[in-house]
Amino acid sequence: MGNYHYPFEIKWFGLKRYVARQGSLDILIMGNSMANTGVDPQIIASIYAERTGRTVRAYNFGLEGLTLHANLELAGILLEEYRPRLLVYIADVRDLDDSNSPSTERRFLSDPWLRYRLGDWNLEGWLFDHSQALQMYLPYRNWVRADFPDTFYAYLYRSTTISETGYEADTNVTVLDDDALAAIRQSPECTAYYPAIEIGEARLAELRAFLALGAAQGARVFIAEMPVNPIVYECMTGAVDHAAFQRVMDETVTAAGGVFLAFRSEIPAVDHIDMHHLNQEGAAIFSQQLALALLEADALSGQP
Repeated sequence: MGNYHYPFEIKWFGLKRYVARQGSLDILIMGNSMANTGVDPQIIASIYAERTGRTVRAYNFGLEGLTLHANLELAGILLEEYRPRLLVYIADVRDLDDSNSPSTERRFLSDPWLRYRLGDWNLEGWLFDHSQALQMYLPYRNWVRADFPDTFYAYLYRSTTISETGYEADTNVTVLDDDALAAIRQSPECTAYYPAIEIGEARLAELRAFLALGAAQGARVFIAEMPVNPIVYECMTGAVDHAAFQRVMDETVTAAGGVFLAFRSEIPAVDHIDMHHLNQEGAAIFSQQLALALLEADALSGQP
């Protein structure tokens, strides 16, 4: 679609192919890179089949560098296009921090095709949306750039690592030994960022809008807390600690008609690759936990 964020393009066309094969979509999973590498829809589908005998069609649309702010915009397009029965957003405390505005997100939201799909008509976006020939050319559009071979290889490589259900396994095994943990505790992220986090009213408004958007499109909305490395909880020494985050999320989501699933990480440290992300083994554990929590909450009630 001409977006510089090529994992988005991979997943956009991947979801289109997946729904074409499956016929419909039951569960749409959204979030940032933690969702991308942290939730395996095939595990969720397998647990649903084992426990209920039902076939559940789920897709992971998690994208690195996107907060709740950008996912709110993207959700409007995906919900209208695919009408999932259940929308699951994978969140952490940074989603509620107004100061968390990655440059990748700002660039993503300025994309002509995305603006066109969001109602801001422009010729470039219209052409990307309507011309199949142009869409086929787009992966090669930067062929004159010196870095084209590297970026094109990365595009091809990630096209193979992202599964048919949108999950991108991280096979890294990072040993978070005492020295590594000590370095994290002394890092600016731990000593400055997390202690200063504040829950912003603008982000809470976006959370409510996200929940309302799902309801308006006929989807139940669940907000699931990402089980980050427990060292993050140690770093949250300011006014917003882990308990405060969970309380605000639960109150806000419940009041808006959604369901908040709180997860405090009990995943072994060896299955985290850093402060926030899970490797393949950790993702398998969390995907099982998430599937069981959705089953217990009867998240797909009314599914034909």
